[in-house]
Amino acid sequence: MRVGLVLGLNDYELSGRPVASLEFINIGISYISSTLKSIGCETDLLVIPADDIKKADEFVRETNPDVLCFTAVATQYESIKSIAARIKKTRPDIYLVIGGPHATLNPETVIDGPFDALCIGEGEKPLAELAAQLMSGKKPSHIRNMWFKQEDGVERNPTRPFLNDLDSLPFPDRLMWRKYVLDFGKRQVILLGRGCPFNCSYCCNHRLRSVAAGEYARLRSGRNVLAEIKHLEKQFPEMERIYLEIETFGANIPWAVQLCAMLAEHNSQREKPLVFGVNLRVVPGIDYKPLFLQMHAAGFRWINIGLESGSERIRKLMRRHYSNQDVIRTAEDARKCGLQVRLFVMVGLPGETKEDFKATVEAGRRCRPSHLYNSVFFPYSGTDLHDFCEKEGLLKSTRHAGLERTNPVFGNPGFSKNQIKAANIMLPYLILKGNVPLPLVLFRVVEAWAATNKTTNRAFKMARNYLRLVLRPDYSIWSFR
Repeated sequence: MRVGLVLGLNDYELSGRPVASLEFINIGISYISSTLKSIGCETDLLVIPADDIKKADEFVRETNPDVLCFTAVATQYESIKSIAARIKKTRPDIYLVIGGPHATLNPETVIDGPFDALCIGEGEKPLAELAAQLMSGKKPSHIRNMWFKQEDGVERNPTRPFLNDLDSLPFPDRLMWRKYVLDFGKRQVILLGRGCPFNCSYCCNHRLRSVAAGEYARLRSGRNVLAEIKHLEKQFPEMERIYLEIETFGANIPWAVQLCAMLAEHNSQREKPLVFGVNLRVVPGIDYKPLFLQMHAAGFRWINIGLESGSERIRKLMRRHYSNQDVIRTAEDARKCGLQVRLFVMVGLPGETKEDFKATVEAGRRCRPSHLYNSVFFPYSGTDLHDFCEKEGLLKSTRHAGLERTNPVFGNPGFSKNQIKAANIMLPYLILKGNVPLPLVLFRVVEAWAATNKTTNRAFKMARNYLRLVLRPDYSIWSFR
């Protein structure tokens, strides 16, 4: 059986290589591909602009799939639905399935679309069972996590508990990304766990944890992570660095320390040690210095920390309960232990004022980050903060902008949409100036400006990728090390 996996990107670049490196692949559909391959399916990947029906038609003609699996976030759903509707009209023999966060959180509306089936929550086991039924000639039915369109209506099956043994999954399929990735080898991503122990109101995790029973935040064993690293070393001998994907590395410190010891032992046997990075959520009252020292010894060279807002009033709305001093102290401890700090900051939240923004700039500067990931708040459907914005009447403009997180959906009293947009563009300069070389600061400002428009965004990314590929393929010019 041949299965096509379709991923839409809002900012797909004209160069045809929309993913900078394997560090930025969609790890979820990579796991689904390897799981399907483990039961004898062939898989093909299509990465397209979310509204490119022509590329989808070409993909169907070239690969002739038996099943097409789509994934979409809220802002991509209407475009993905249009593509699926055309395929259903021209090729009714292809079985269409949709999953992902939007379908999981809005199944009743999504199942009314052109899809034959819908997957709620984790998809590896359900899609493997679906493929097995189709390969045996059965009409799909009675699979937990799956909704099916049947002759007499929609068959709504219950969900299964969250997968507890993440080690049981085959390693993600990375090879299927070859034609979409610019740098295919040096930079990788490995998933350490699934789920999040926190309940941030702007994120969908607080809703996703309610779709199934069982433990939501789960971790892979260090042994299994190390086995994947060794697997990647054979596939990609040029590999230099790995981003370890997890909501927060500090959720289980004994586990993190044990993993660090294993990574340090492995790196000691390599001629050129691997470099690691990871995400850390700051929790008040925890002294991270011992962990940071272990991380540095293991080969970690950067951590991501979310300040998000420097206003404690705004953070309360976001359900992020820490003080500015907690974040600043954690950043200082990380730097003292030899780790770069890369800071996440968000502007344009409901009720945010210019004074709140000034507090964000001040706290951000005190963290002295080497890199800044700044964005404009976007109210994703299925989140509590979306519901709050809707209740407050803030969602009068389009909710599905093609460039969400760069253009504000609404303005606040005294802090207009244009002011929020300008503030986000200038944030790299306001926070990074004096901490990193000025050319890199200005590069980040131009990048933030270009991202506000589809044309300039694509042109900027094409130029950046050309420079990366032709002039500095080692990426050193793009890192702040």
